[in-house]
Amino acid sequence: MSVLLIVFLVSIAVATFVENSYDTITAKRMIFHAWGFKVVLIHLCSNFIGNMKRYRLFIKEKLSILAIHIAMILTLFGSGVTHYNGFERIIRLKSSDVTTRMLYCEP
Repeated sequence: MSVLLIVFLVSIAVATFVENSYDTITAKRMIFHAWGFKVVLIHLCSNFIGNMKRYRLFIKEKLSILAIHIAMILTLFGSGVTHYNGFERIIRLKSSDVTTRMLYCEP
């Protein structure tokens, strides 16, 4: 579990530096859309679920730790839904403008 978290944190840090050095599309293609990054996220989610069962977090004394695990699972699930079903667009507006145009910016 800790190795997965370290791999996740390092990949996020590398993506930040790639984005600063090149652009957002390069960071998305190299890190965020890579199959290895998705595998790490799926393993993290399954480890959170496994740790909930392994450490018996469903008792009253451990509810705060259970809440953290559930929050992480929901965050990972939400990021997956957004990744596969969301879209990214740019809207350029000046003060008090109204527009229906969006610029497509997918890699």
